[in-house]
Amino acid sequence: MIAGDEEERMTHRKRIKNLTVWAVMTAFLGLAGPLSVVAQDDVPRGNLMGFVYEEDGKTPLEDARVILRKVKGERGDKEYRSEETPETGDYRIDNVPAGRYRALILTETDKLYPTLSAVNVVADQTVVRSFHLAPRRPFGAFFIEPCGIAMIIAGTALTVKIIKKGGEEEVSPTER
Repeated sequence: MIAGDEEERMTHRKRIKNLTVWAVMTAFLGLAGPLSVVAQDDVPRGNLMGFVYEEDGKTPLEDARVILRKVKGERGDKEYRSEETPETGDYRIDNVPAGRYRALILTETDKLYPTLSAVNVVADQTVVRSFHLAPRRPFGAFFIEPCGIAMIIAGTALTVKIIKKGGEEEVSPTER
């Protein structure tokens, strides 16, 4: 009978041990879930909405998406996208962490159009910002880059100098 009592105590201890482990694990998992939610909610967030237009700046662009990417040097690398724009061209992106973003427009033909300025998403506010597709330039962005502008100026100055020099007549050193 003593052996039976000892076996019953061992079984009882084993059950208590298992229950203790289960209680600790449940408590840990119960706390870990809300902690991750709290940490995520500490980031201030805002919304962005507006319209997307064709190159003319008047015609709404249908079936396009607005994409937000963090400006270089800012924390975060996640991309935020709107749903496809309806025929009215309106878009909305909710729950975006506050900060500066580059906005891009993705058309239905999968062409990606950059916008010329940064978007500043403000915490607990809805920022209204509309975009239009940039008109196509014959030489791309060459003319808006500082190097492109410098090359145009240098080329023009060189051309003027060559034309001016070629147009001068030779004069004898004694006639000067």
